[in-house]
Amino acid sequence: PAAAAGGAAWSVAAAVKPVPAILLPLHLAARRFRAPRSWWIGLIAAALVVAVASTAAFGTHWVVAAAAGAHQTSPLGGVHWLTQLGLRHRYAVVLGGLAFLAVYVVLFRSAWRTGRARLSLAATALCLTSSLLRPWYAVWPLALAAVEVDELAAVAAIGLSAYVLFADAVPF
Repeated sequence: PAAAAGGAAWSVAAAVKPVPAILLPLHLAARRFRAPRSWWIGLIAAALVVAVASTAAFGTHWVVAAAAGAHQTSPLGGVHWLTQLGLRHRYAVVLGGLAFLAVYVVLFRSAWRTGRARLSLAATALCLTSSLLRPWYAVWPLALAAVEVDELAAVAAIGLSAYVLFADAVPF
């Protein structure tokens, strides 16, 4: 039952925000995609329940609503920094995505080799390369660094937190 609940938790969390769905492959790579059958059943069953319930409640509009943040921007994210350097928004989004992908590939390879998912570092990279960075998003890397007991990730998460807390207070 605990393994099934663990798989289901990933699906339910991804239904709230897409970040867990982005981090899940790192979690799986750290385990070389080996998980108990009940974990996979919990993951898939919960994903189906969420999809059916969301479609029943909201029609198919929930799919578009879930992607709405991709078109928004904030003055904190890396995409904003790139537009300030003169890049058009669409190119800044692509460059931010490529930067995140590069970090993600390195983290995925590391997870496969070492068995450490480094979810906090991935969440920090996601925050820094996104177009929509809200101050409270810094909580994700902080919490994950604490759970993973990862000193490098903790330093990165604290740095991200300091940045989002003081970015509008300190002129750059």
